[in-house]
Amino acid sequence: MGKTKQRTYLFTLLVFTILIVAGISFYAQNQAAGAFSFRTSSRVIDLDDYHTATSIGQAAATDVQAVGDTDEGSFSPSRRAPCIPAPRPPQRMMSSDTICAGMYPYGLEIGADNVQVTCQPNTVFDGSTWTGQDGLTIVGKSTIQVTGCSFTKFQRHGVYVAGIHEESPASQIMLTRVSSTNNRGSGLHLDGNTKEIEVKQGTYSSNQQNGILLKANYVALGSGGEPTIPFPFPNTVTLDGNRVENNVQHGIHVDASEYYREAVYSEESILAILSNTIQYNHGDGVRNTGFSDYNHLSQGSYLVGNTIQSNKGSGVSLISSKSNYLHSHGIGTISASFDIIAKNIISSNDGDGISLTIPFPSGNNGQLLKLTSRVSHIFANYIRNNRNGIFIFSDSGALRTIQLLDASIKVYQNDISFNREKGIYLTSIGTRPPSSLDIILCNDILSNPQEGIRLENFDLSGISVAEMNIIEHNFLEGILIHNAGISNFLIFNNYIGSNLQTGVKLAGTSTQAFSFIDANDFDTNNPQAYSANPITWRNNWWSDYSPGCIDRLPRDGWCDFPYPIPINNQDIQPKAGAPSGWKQRGYLAQGTQIQVKPSCSVLQIPPRYERRPPRDIID
Repeated sequence: MGKTKQRTYLFTLLVFTILIVAGISFYAQNQAAGAFSFRTSSRVIDLDDYHTATSIGQAAATDVQAVGDTDEGSFSPSRRAPCIPAPRPPQRMMSSDTICAGMYPYGLEIGADNVQVTCQPNTVFDGSTWTGQDGLTIVGKSTIQVTGCSFTKFQRHGVYVAGIHEESPASQIMLTRVSSTNNRGSGLHLDGNTKEIEVKQGTYSSNQQNGILLKANYVALGSGGEPTIPFPFPNTVTLDGNRVENNVQHGIHVDASEYYREAVYSEESILAILSNTIQYNHGDGVRNTGFSDYNHLSQGSYLVGNTIQSNKGSGVSLISSKSNYLHSHGIGTISASFDIIAKNIISSNDGDGISLTIPFPSGNNGQLLKLTSRVSHIFANYIRNNRNGIFIFSDSGALRTIQLLDASIKVYQNDISFNREKGIYLTSIGTRPPSSLDIILCNDILSNPQEGIRLENFDLSGISVAEMNIIEHNFLEGILIHNAGISNFLIFNNYIGSNLQTGVKLAGTSTQAFSFIDANDFDTNNPQAYSANPITWRNNWWSDYSPGCIDRLPRDGWCDFPYPIPINNQDIQPKAGAPSGWKQRGYLAQGTQIQVKPSCSVLQIPPRYERRPPRDIID
């Protein structure tokens, strides 16, 4: 080899050796410092730097970024890591991100609009040692989504959502698969001036107050009755597919006892409680205290497709009640209402299946008040193994009404059977208040240990127990009407059979015009009927008389002689021959599902509220 080539070769070898050594040294130094990774998925987060940042955006700048890519064999620009740790208060979540799995011994507050927070699996916020109040706080923010986070053992509520004032609501909030358990307050508290809230597929259990609470307070009643700073009730709220279990108070409480606005019709107050499992709560499964949708003709409140079982109170409870302050300021009409209670399983509650109550208004200044408790449609519910299936109660005192039913509103296609006392029970104490019902239609009212239907201590007007109700095998009367004034009252086209005492009994009842017991099938009751008051009985079929009665003058399908009804009444024209067949539609319950009968009236539920009940049922 010539000297020139030899020198060139040695120089090239030297340069190559220097480059290799420099590269190895450079790599080792930076690996020790933790500044680079050849995997874009690798990430190191400095928590101390993170918690000194003023926002998520600033915190991200302190994170170590992945800058190498072994697949491409060259360096690439910085890349965002897959998750961040939750900001430590007083820092707030200011932008959308994913929170890394782990246990965070503090709460989380959303500090900006348009934020999406997703928690990785096993992300838990634990407030047992924290001095703050709520687990998740959203106040006055809009367009917020929180998914997959868990909040437990906080000093107040697991999740707290509220507006600031009417111009700064908390709105467009979506909570998905959020767990809120073992908190000292409620699992979820929706406060005033919140709207467009959707809560779905979450768990709100074992809290010291309610599982889910909707509440707003009045601010001040001005001269016109309108608060000076309006603070609307939670509005356009959907609770869908949640588990609400074992809470010390109620499962879901819609609490308007402290709420009043003069211009209530300006609020839509849409509420949809759909396909939730609500069980083992120490109070009611669902309680409505003084809440009305304020525009019930729009059908704005729905309780559809839920399983409400094994609660220590009632399954569904409506109480027309306001605070003493509001009573004393003469607010006029007080209402608790749901528009639609449909396709629910309401079973095995210690209290009643559905309860509507008007208590005495303590704190009232003596003026007459109109108090109403109303459900527009009670349709296709499975109501079994409760104290009473449906219970309606009013205290005595000032003028009050119970509007269980109003114009063309119905209790229909429900299975109200095997409850521990009565199927349907309407009663009051003290002076008889007026009550307006419309139709009890096409229900199964079976095997209740007391009466199938008992109506007492009311002035009843416009009530119809009609069209293919099957009232059968109740241990006392099928229908008992006691100490009531009745007008425009009809019992017609029903099957009333095998009740162990009396099919239909009227006692201590005053009757006005246009009241009839007409065209029913009375089958093997003991006795069939009892009427101590004048009312018109006609066209009924009697199993102990009609098959062999004389029908000759003329042969027209009607018995020639009346059927005697103790103690001083009679069916003036009994049906001869075969029964009318009101039982032929068949029973409604198939397992815990209601097989809706097309031959009866059917409620068309808007598709967005149509749900199937959850599957985990206690038989």
